[in-house]
Amino acid sequence: GEKAVILFSGPSLLKTDFNLLRNTYTIGLNKINLIFEEKKFTPDIVIAFDELVNKQNKDFFINSPHLLKILNYKSYNALNKNGEDI
Repeated sequence: GEKAVILFSGPSLLKTDFNLLRNTYTIGLNKINLIFEEKKFTPDIVIAFDELVNKQNKDFFINSPHLLKILNYKSYNALNKNGEDI
């Protein structure tokens, strides 16, 4: 019975007041990580299925073990060559 918000990536996010989402479960898609630093916001889950996006975000995915990520199987295997959790 809780509210959840799905955030797509795009320039409109730069105009968003993320304080309104403080107590809301959030799911970010694709390159949502591009706004993390500027907006001081991180969603609860990041979902990215596009292989090109996942290759471009490789460093972010590998260096964010605390963040739950849902990736397509092919991308996960390509990023997870050392057998560690990403």
